[in-house]
Amino acid sequence: MKWGAKSEKGNAVVIVIGGAAESLPSLLGVNTVVMKQRKGFVRVALEFGADLMLVYSYGENNIFHKVIFSDGNVGWRLQQLFKKIMGFAQCLFMVGGPFPVPKWPSPTQEEVDLYHDL
Repeated sequence: MKWGAKSEKGNAVVIVIGGAAESLPSLLGVNTVVMKQRKGFVRVALEFGADLMLVYSYGENNIFHKVIFSDGNVGWRLQQLFKKIMGFAQCLFMVGGPFPVPKWPSPTQEEVDLYHDL
């Protein structure tokens, strides 16, 4: 099999691997990936002759502040029930306001780095 892009149009399909198995145990700075038993996307690629491109997105767990329920808690049990019935887990996120940035017509690289780090 030759690696590379196919010449026909319409060969780019994105399937985001993830879901309940990753969303519930996710924490700031911790990434959980479940792949061993997830083979359906490979089956679909084989059925349609679609190329697979491995991509991993870092830092998604650091974007939101998730409400974390302790094991056995009523909220945790409700999440587990929802996951069992619906096949995915409903996570609760706290959403903050906008991140204020001052107006600097010609920011220095250090200033750009500072706000990037923030």
